[in-house]
Amino acid sequence: MLAKVLFDREQSNTIMQSLNPFANDNKGSSSSSSTNSTTTIINADDILTTFNTTFVTRNEFNQLIGDVNGAWTIIATALVFFMKAGFAYLEAGSIRKKSIDEILLKNLVDACCGILVYFLIGFGISYGDDPTLKTRNSFLGNSEFLLTKRASDTTSFNNWTFFIFQWAFSAIASTIVSGAVGERCMFHAYLIYNVVIGNWIYACVT
Repeated sequence: MLAKVLFDREQSNTIMQSLNPFANDNKGSSSSSSTNSTTTIINADDILTTFNTTFVTRNEFNQLIGDVNGAWTIIATALVFFMKAGFAYLEAGSIRKKSIDEILLKNLVDACCGILVYFLIGFGISYGDDPTLKTRNSFLGNSEFLLTKRASDTTSFNNWTFFIFQWAFSAIASTIVSGAVGERCMFHAYLIYNVVIGNWIYACVT
């Protein structure tokens, strides 16, 4: 795919000459014939047609854009998820030594348990919008729970990169508060808080 987009200098010059209205003008007589020359307007559709027939088709170009967007979303997800490491160091340095293991375990629970609940209900609450269902409203989502397709869709759910990206933010939202409750709440209470923050409060806001 990418090989079709790359082209050599000679081919580029040939294309630009075909699009340049003054490519065939004589350089020596350019000054004398400048008053008699007629300005030619290049149509944008002609440029797009030349691009499509020379490099890639429109479908291939759209597919390339989708691939680039997906790759960038995964990179952004990794950058967001690395914030958990920063919060873990911050929280470990803000509590007593004997509680460091517990606070690190809480950060691990945010990621492991959080993605399960976000898979079950969180993503559907945030982005599930099926206009064919009577339960549609402006506050909560009404579809795509367990990442199932909407009734109005003909294909199954395939937006996995967006799901992973949003889950990373959901996990970070829970981790932000975990430092404030370090050494101040029981572990089972933290699990309940993690589900509520990441899959209800964050889900409703987004």
